[in-house]
Amino acid sequence: DHVRIANESVDDLKTVKPVILEKVTVKNIRKVTNFILGFVQNIPYETLQSRATSSGAGFNTPLRLLWENKGDCDSKVTLTVALLRALMPRIKIVLIFIDNHAIFGIDIPAEANETTVLFEGTTYLVADPTGPRLMNVGQLSDDTQNIVLSGLYSIEAFVDQ
Repeated sequence: DHVRIANESVDDLKTVKPVILEKVTVKNIRKVTNFILGFVQNIPYETLQSRATSSGAGFNTPLRLLWENKGDCDSKVTLTVALLRALMPRIKIVLIFIDNHAIFGIDIPAEANETTVLFEGTTYLVADPTGPRLMNVGQLSDDTQNIVLSGLYSIEAFVDQ
């Protein structure tokens, strides 16, 4: 339940808000989002399936991901959206799930050649915090972009619970 876990993590992550605001201003949602993306993309990727290198649960909560400094795609998406919610509590965000991968969308106007999805009347700019490749909001790997453009995904709104 990624939305519930992200919501439960927001209060804990609000403590980093002043640190982030020293680097970027929340008045520019695109810059804040790209800053958070770069931070999370630099956290090492780990499938979290092996009991030798992780809990074997296949998922790290946002605080555990930060503590262990490793996470898979859905763990990184959950951390990213929780951080964004802690910084910008009113911004619309959706979690996007494709086969064996997770990304998210944020209600930011798209610029040229950026990938978007439409959900419940709102156009969301998509982003992938998985890394290790640094990609700004609106940019996806070719494989992920092709899947999104073909409509083979499910969406869950990130709403306060």
